Amino acid sequence: MTTDVTPPAAPETPLASRLLSGALWSVAIRWASKVLGFVNLAVCARLLTPADYGVMNMAMVMAGLFTVVANFGIDAALLRNQHCTKEDYDTAWSLKVLQGLLLGGLMAIVAPFAESIYGDARITPLVLCIAACTALNGFANIYVIDFQKRLDFRTDFILNIIPRIIAVGLAIALAYWLRNYWALILSICSTYITWTVLSYIVAKGRPAWSLRQARSFFGFSVWYFMQGLADYLYGQSDRLILGGRVGAADLGVYSIARETAALPSTEITLPLGRALLPTLSRLNHDPDRFAAAVRKTLGSTLAVIAPICIVLALAAPEVVRLLLGPQWDAAAAFVQVFAIAGVFGAVRVVTSIALTSLGLVRMTAMAAFAQAAAFFVLLLPAYAAGGLPGVAALILTLSTLMCGLQLALLSYARIISGARDLRFLLRPVAAGVVMAMTIVAVGELSPPLPAIVSLVVKGAAGSTSYLLATAVLMRLFAGPDGHERHLMLVLLPRAWQARMPGWALGG
Repeated sequence: MTTDVTPPAAPETPLASRLLSGALWSVAIRWASKVLGFVNLAVCARLLTPADYGVMNMAMVMAGLFTVVANFGIDAALLRNQHCTKEDYDTAWSLKVLQGLLLGGLMAIVAPFAESIYGDARITPLVLCIAACTALNGFANIYVIDFQKRLDFRTDFILNIIPRIIAVGLAIALAYWLRNYWALILSICSTYITWTVLSYIVAKGRPAWSLRQARSFFGFSVWYFMQGLADYLYGQSDRLILGGRVGAADLGVYSIARETAALPSTEITLPLGRALLPTLSRLNHDPDRFAAAVRKTLGSTLAVIAPICIVLALAAPEVVRLLLGPQWDAAAAFVQVFAIAGVFGAVRVVTSIALTSLGLVRMTAMAAFAQAAAFFVLLLPAYAAGGLPGVAALILTLSTLMCGLQLALLSYARIISGARDLRFLLRPVAAGVVMAMTIVAVGELSPPLPAIVSLVVKGAAGSTSYLLATAVLMRLFAGPDGHERHLMLVLLPRAWQARMPGWALGG
């Protein structure tokens, strides 16, 4: 019973500190993974062909569909519950085992039909391989969820990075040896296997079979499942429906462009969510602190995401040439569009987590289905009108509309209220506009430069203009509780903070 009293008694600063520390460790997990991913992509993209990546994407799309079908948000339900018993953990583990077996079985049943769906017999054995590893992954130790609940992301870092290191090394070795798509699939499968083994080495608890608390998971899980299904349909239906129309090579260019452009937003907002959900769940009974935490998180996320995505969009040719090689130049135009869509996507991730922590997952599920339905209806007309660039423009449009809808839901839930609270979003947007204008001007005025030099020049000019614009806006509009102050107190050493003027910290 003493643990029930401790969380409410904790002061605000330690809780915020734990959130930020956990978020930074979680970001480190994702960034370290993506550094390894960049190494993997930079090497394998030169050894393999766009068609190899297209085949791999087709297999992963089929596997991903059943991942959503069998995902009932069991981990999220545990994270929201601050007073879990051993029966809760045992039930959650048992449900995850059943989920993994169901998922692997569904993949194995449907795998033989891959040839008729895509007209490519190579997909079937790939899906079967993923199915076997996915079934095994369902047996992973459920007690690893405690690392997120305690915001202990140092241990979580080890648990996540070791499988990734093994997978990258295996992918590069197999790409040199096999020179085909099997290098990519086998490396992905190795991640599932390594994660399952490590979960029992790192976590101390040991689950046992039980379904006594299964009913308590279902109310939350049904809507969580519906949201995940809608997000999957929105994220993958373009490749699922258009795969047989555009060919493996074009699909590979389009898919890699979308994944590359999504890296800045997903590698910041998604790891932040791992720390944000359990932390906000502790503030459900304190509306003022909850709303303040959401506003700060939204403003800080946008302040970081917007400049990165703008640089990526306006320097896409240089980024693609340096990262992927000249054979991927056609991806640059898609990266430009998807990078801007990523800014709106980042806002949506944070708002969805805030609503989910309040138990309003039904709202987020219905909004996600509205987006997926619009995309499904308009996908083929957009492709007929403009090809794959038309589909990219449709994604940007829907991402913008979805961002506005999610903010409206926050207003409905009384987390934000009117124009006064929207200032935390307007400041980074205004600074981003200044940054974009600066990068465009530098590009027009500078002579032709090598790709690496051009990228450095644009990045330096853009980041400088963004910081200056932010400083001016802080001076004019930021209050003592602004997200800029929040970021500086977290990111700057204390010795630097002591030398800064009061207005720079929002005072």
